[in-house]
Amino acid sequence: MYLSSSPFTEGNSFIHRRDPRVKILIALLFSLLFATTGHFLVLKIGFATALIMVWFTQLPRCPLLQRLLTLNLFNLLIFLVLPLSVSGVGWQFGALHVSELGLQQAVEITLKTNTILLWLTILLSTIETVILAHALHDFRIPDKLI
Repeated sequence: MYLSSSPFTEGNSFIHRRDPRVKILIALLFSLLFATTGHFLVLKIGFATALIMVWFTQLPRCPLLQRLLTLNLFNLLIFLVLPLSVSGVGWQFGALHVSELGLQQAVEITLKTNTILLWLTILLSTIETVILAHALHDFRIPDKLI
């Protein structure tokens, strides 16, 4: 067995046993889908299925929560800035105007980033580093990038 590079590589779930090349392709497709979709329902379904897959793959909770915490600290900045900087209908609190559209955009960005992070963790972090490098080589990715 390889020297484990991630706490997520250890396991014997359905996802852990899949071909790494297939997981890379699915990760790429899901990332593109969730990053570019404008449909809130697609994001909610993607997030819900990612949570279900986290449960099925039995990923270690603590490292996963650390990743999500780091991401959501950044998302907190988005929540602090975006609703205050987008104009439009909203709420007035003294001199402070909170835009409904800005708040909606912050929620959408947060949902997108969390969904993508969960899927990338499920699909790519369950691959040993050496095996991931070989799979990327199979896609003819230049060695310098690998």
